[in-house]
Amino acid sequence: MKSFKFLSIFFFFVVFIINGLPGNTVMNPKISKTVQIIGKTFLFLCNNGPKEVFTLSLYNSKNQFKELDKFVHFTIYFILAVLFFKGFPPNYRHLTIIFFYGFVDELHQIPISNRTFSLFDLLFDFLGIIFVYYLLYEKHKD
Repeated sequence: MKSFKFLSIFFFFVVFIINGLPGNTVMNPKISKTVQIIGKTFLFLCNNGPKEVFTLSLYNSKNQFKELDKFVHFTIYFILAVLFFKGFPPNYRHLTIIFFYGFVDELHQIPISNRTFSLFDLLFDFLGIIFVYYLLYEKHKD
C-alpha cells in the first residue's frame, strides 16, 4: 500500500514534467532518451505496465504520435488511477483529486510551445480515470 502511494505520487510528477516539455522536444533524441530512462525506470518500479504503448507513443513519427495521442492519454491516466487507487481507497474525494490533477495538467500546457489545452485530451484522461474507478469501486463494494 505504501509503495503504491509513492509510485502514484512519483507518476504524478513524471507525467507533469513530461507534459511540461515543449511538444517538439519530445522527439528530440536527447530529451527522448531522458524520457525513455524515466519511463523505463517507472515501468521497472511498477513491474508491469503497457511498455509497448509508452515506447510507441514517444518514439514513432509525429503523425503516428498524433494517431496514438488519445489512446496514450487514456492509458497514462488509467495507470495513474490504478496506482493512486491502490495506494488510496477509491472514493469521490480521491476521484476529484485525480480529475483536478488532469485539468491542471492540461492547463499548465497552455504557455508551452507546441502544446495546447485540449478538451479531447481531458476527456480521454477522465475516461481512463473513470474506467479504473468503476472497476475498483465495484470490486471494493463486494
